[in-house]
Amino acid sequence: MKLSHKNQKTASKPKKHLLRDKTFWARVLALFLCILMVLGAAAVLIPFLGMKTYGTGYTFTEDGDLSVCIGLMYADGVTVGFETRADHGFTIGYVENTGDNKNQFTQLWVTDHPLVSVTCDYNLAKNNMTYSLTDSASATVIGGWHVQIPATAETVAAILSDYALFFSQNDLHAFPASIDGEWVVRVGQLTDEASAGGLREVMAAAGIGCTIAGPSSTAVTVLDPETDQILFEYDGGAARSLGLFPQQKAGQDTAYLITPARNAYAGVFKYTRYRTGTIDGVAVTNVLKLEEYIEGVVPYEIGNSWPAEVMRAFAIAARSYAISMMGRHATFDLCNSTCCQVYKGRNRVNEAVHDAVSATKGLILLYNGKIARTVYSSSAGGTTVSSADAWGGSVGYEYLSAVVTPWEKYEECANGTWTAEYSPYELYQRLYAQGYTNLTSSIRSVVIDQLAENSSYVYQITVTDNKGNQATIKRSDKIRTVFGLKSANFSVGLAGEKVTIVDYTLKDGDVFMKTESSSTPPSLVTIGGIHALSANEEGDTVVDLGESIFAVNGDGEIEIFTDLTKAAVLTENGMINTDLTELDLSKFTYVDNEGEAAADNELPDMKQALTNVIRTERTVIADGTPGNFVFIGRGWGHGVGMSQYGAMYLAKLGYDAETILTTYYTGTTITPLSEFLKP
Repeated sequence: MKLSHKNQKTASKPKKHLLRDKTFWARVLALFLCILMVLGAAAVLIPFLGMKTYGTGYTFTEDGDLSVCIGLMYADGVTVGFETRADHGFTIGYVENTGDNKNQFTQLWVTDHPLVSVTCDYNLAKNNMTYSLTDSASATVIGGWHVQIPATAETVAAILSDYALFFSQNDLHAFPASIDGEWVVRVGQLTDEASAGGLREVMAAAGIGCTIAGPSSTAVTVLDPETDQILFEYDGGAARSLGLFPQQKAGQDTAYLITPARNAYAGVFKYTRYRTGTIDGVAVTNVLKLEEYIEGVVPYEIGNSWPAEVMRAFAIAARSYAISMMGRHATFDLCNSTCCQVYKGRNRVNEAVHDAVSATKGLILLYNGKIARTVYSSSAGGTTVSSADAWGGSVGYEYLSAVVTPWEKYEECANGTWTAEYSPYELYQRLYAQGYTNLTSSIRSVVIDQLAENSSYVYQITVTDNKGNQATIKRSDKIRTVFGLKSANFSVGLAGEKVTIVDYTLKDGDVFMKTESSSTPPSLVTIGGIHALSANEEGDTVVDLGESIFAVNGDGEIEIFTDLTKAAVLTENGMINTDLTELDLSKFTYVDNEGEAAADNELPDMKQALTNVIRTERTVIADGTPGNFVFIGRGWGHGVGMSQYGAMYLAKLGYDAETILTTYYTGTTITPLSEFLKP
């Protein structure tokens, strides 16, 4: 009798003594594998066992670090199968989803296959390396029906060994499975219940007690995508999910989990069946230590070559934000996109990132005894906006107030300045699609009614169509979203019209406001026998960077504070360098023409400087197609909290991480997480 898919055949009942004799070495191998599995457990479980969940709901690893669960593939983004690589194979286990042991990983099995796909438990078709669900027997590559033999953790390897010859003689594939906490050995990859019933009769005739197992709506399958053979199946219902941990080879660097995009991840991958009325796939989350997660955020949010102090400041902000937002999603703590924080694993983690995170390990920002929700955006455009004016509700978020940022050279930042243009009809279509259905024709006017408090962000705007219908929109981030703009820090007018732009600057005399450079050709001046380039003949101010490098500004002022790329440097070997972005300005010493140290070598006090704010207005012409509305904007993002580029410029000025953070998050203090969690 020919069974179902993959030419799986039956044979007459084998003699039991023959099975015992010919499977001796198979038993030895199985015993060896069991020993490896136990030894693997001892190595793998150290970071994940012994977790404690406190009254706060936070789960800690044995070494005191927080455990976090980050969504990688979820909701509409799930697929039927997700491919994962680990060079030395995987430890297969399960992850607790709830309770005091949440995020705990427990080992079940070990495989040396370096590449696996975790798929839905169902009949699967295949196109290239991509699996899909199918109800067609002819299209099925991997069947979801099996015959299963009851087992225990202690007997599963022996069963695979004892019946190895029978499986081989009948061209059957067998594999272990953990179903609702019970061990079984499953046999066959069959397309339907009838085929599974036929195999059950053959195995029963051979004296093998077994039952039929069909696809489950909560189970997942671990398979080899190169051979299409199932390696393991798991079904833990809602309480537990399948987990994979990379095997570590002795003497090798830390092993990571590699995705099809070739991103490397620390920790455990958790695979959960995700089903809706239209979707059936496998959700993938990354369970790992908080500090490892922060290392995977820093280089993707701000880069891995920014000044050390801004990387430290950002590490603290990212950590505080992560903890304050844990549990934001229903089945994991945070996602890996800009919805929460961009996280892509280990690929860009270098020594600078590791040092910044290690130097700030466990440090968070507190406000009035609570962890600050340290939101941030790419650039602010000269001023931030309060959370109250952006989203509403100010109680408890007073630290997210508007801050002028005159040090931020937003015009040099990615998308720091921008324009957007709509025809009157395009703008009507945009607003109508956003729910403003009282508008019935092309837009006639767009009027900014009110700016946010102490900010150039728009708080209220009114549009009027050609029939006189109006729509008034409040709160800056809603305005940004409704109009589809990079930020709500904008002015608007018809093309060709003059529009007013509001700036918030500091009074003349503040050191980081000296931005103009001289057009005077450089000339050489000498200090202590070493030459430095000066942009004027007098060489009023020279910056001494040590014995090998001297830098000067354009006018004898300290322009190096505002634009390091414009300062000319002559090294001791005569090489001219104009890129000082990697230098640590906190180590600079200011000297005069005689080489004497300057009397005043301190950075301006930030709080004092920010009291000298001037509100100014300027007019520009809206450049665009006649008749169109032109939005002239600055900054990129919601504008609340820290500006990433603004923080970078503060670090280049020489300010430390604490100053950067307390400038953007007013009234906050840096505190160890351990102190915050004390009873």
